[in-house]
Amino acid sequence: MSDLAGAAPLFAEMIGGGLGAAGGGIAGAAAAGVGAVPGAMAGAAAGGTAGRELAQRGINWWYGNNDTRTTGEQVTDAAITAGANAVGEGLGRAIIGGAKAAGRGLGFGTQAATEAATDMRAIGIEPTVGMVTGNAPTQYAERAIGAMPFVGSSVNRAAESSATAIAAENDRIVSGLASSTNRNATPGTAQEVGAALKQEAANAQTRFQQAANQQYENVGTLTGSTPVPGNSMANLGFELANESANITAFGRETYGSELKAAMRRVSAINEDIGNGATFESIKRARTEVGKMQRASTNDAESGYLGRMYDALTAEMGATADAAGNGARTAWNEADAAYRAGMAKGSPTNVKENLAPILKAQVDEDVLTNMLKGSEKGGNRIAAARRQILQGQGNEAWDQFTAATVERLGNPKGEGFNSTQFLKGWNAMSPEAKGALFDGTANEAYRADLDRLARIAANVKRYGKSANGSNTSNVQTIVGALGAIGVPVGGVLAGNTALVMSSLGSMATTGATAKIGDRLLTNPTVVSLVANLPRAQVQRGGIERTIAALHQYAGSPGVDDATRAGIAALAEAISIRSDKKAK
Repeated sequence: MSDLAGAAPLFAEMIGGGLGAAGGGIAGAAAAGVGAVPGAMAGAAAGGTAGRELAQRGINWWYGNNDTRTTGEQVTDAAITAGANAVGEGLGRAIIGGAKAAGRGLGFGTQAATEAATDMRAIGIEPTVGMVTGNAPTQYAERAIGAMPFVGSSVNRAAESSATAIAAENDRIVSGLASSTNRNATPGTAQEVGAALKQEAANAQTRFQQAANQQYENVGTLTGSTPVPGNSMANLGFELANESANITAFGRETYGSELKAAMRRVSAINEDIGNGATFESIKRARTEVGKMQRASTNDAESGYLGRMYDALTAEMGATADAAGNGARTAWNEADAAYRAGMAKGSPTNVKENLAPILKAQVDEDVLTNMLKGSEKGGNRIAAARRQILQGQGNEAWDQFTAATVERLGNPKGEGFNSTQFLKGWNAMSPEAKGALFDGTANEAYRADLDRLARIAANVKRYGKSANGSNTSNVQTIVGALGAIGVPVGGVLAGNTALVMSSLGSMATTGATAKIGDRLLTNPTVVSLVANLPRAQVQRGGIERTIAALHQYAGSPGVDDATRAGIAALAEAISIRSDKKAK
């Protein structure tokens, strides 16, 4: 009980501040020359101060404590509470127009809370104070308020609509990503996206081979019938013959057969060179040797084939040199491009960079393969992107990006879940995100996803203030406040005039439900009720409040039903005040 009692003033302050803000905001908007935000802040100051001070009095009454503060100290504490609630209300509202500049000038709120409200409103969520501040007690108090008929309708709407709004924003982003290049495209399934990427990967391989062939053909045209010099291949033949002459008995048993095969191949090529081989014939020989080397599983054989490949490459360069006519420059460019495209770790190695796609056993595995390790970096994604976009595979990349984002929030295909999305987006490294978005037509969506993650985080924290049925936490708050005489949703507490309980009962009695709801949000009524804590400690204060209520009820524009409700409220105040006096 002591823990609940200790928290009660804070809860009461929040509830009081919230109702005070609602009333003050309406009053401020209605008053000429007064903005809604300053009005709401004033209301929050009054309501919150009333709630906190009266909750404290209730605790003192419950435990029989004596308030040892001097009158000056009590006034100072009340002023601090009022100021804090005014600031808190300013923080919870998006300050727009002229009120925005004024609010900033006075330092209302924090940047983080203001940004949180801006984020949420950007996707259609009208947030509560608890949503944007992340303050747990405020969130619990809002849950308790939301449990009351009519009082918490706005709180409930905000909580219920947030999940829908987040899912809708995710759908908007996914659809936008998928249709960035092709406006008629829609997000594809994992199978469809995988198939599209596989096709683009195959196209990339074809493009690389075609480009290499074209470059080498250009060199062949420039070299024409220039004979291959043959020096490099002759030297290789001499080296192999020398190795064979000096091979050991053990060498003959372990790699002797591979050496003899290499000597036969080199001898055959040297014979062709002696018969006037040209650049084109040596190029074809090198291609075959390269294929054999890649297919070989024998280290000795692979080593000899590699030496042959290098010697043939040298012969091709020497032939270009002998031909002149710019053949050597063309050769250098062609060979450098091809080597880069085949070298391990090269950004232009098509086969290696697209391996996550090419090695997928089924189309659905492409996404999984591509996203492996994305929490550590984005090299795999960036490498594949280079190859695919180089071939104008923009639409396929759009589909991949859309499918990646969709999988973050729906990893098991059971529907979007904002908590799963938050987990997935936060787990993805900045490098992986950059590889997906930076420099593409979809780059702006990264900022949208960052915003969606911030909103999801705020809503997740807010959701912790309630269990699935919203019962447990509400009962905690109701129990804590009720134990010291604080009616949930009211601005009065302790052993004082529990006026809002009358309003609460009105709000549950069918025919008068609408009147009860109206009184709970009527700025004049809320302001008068919020001032009751001060009024009851002043001589004649209660009587003046009752008189003010009657005066307001008789003013022009107040309809009969509202007038009757105000009269009932005034009577309830009078009765409870009399009981307390006795």
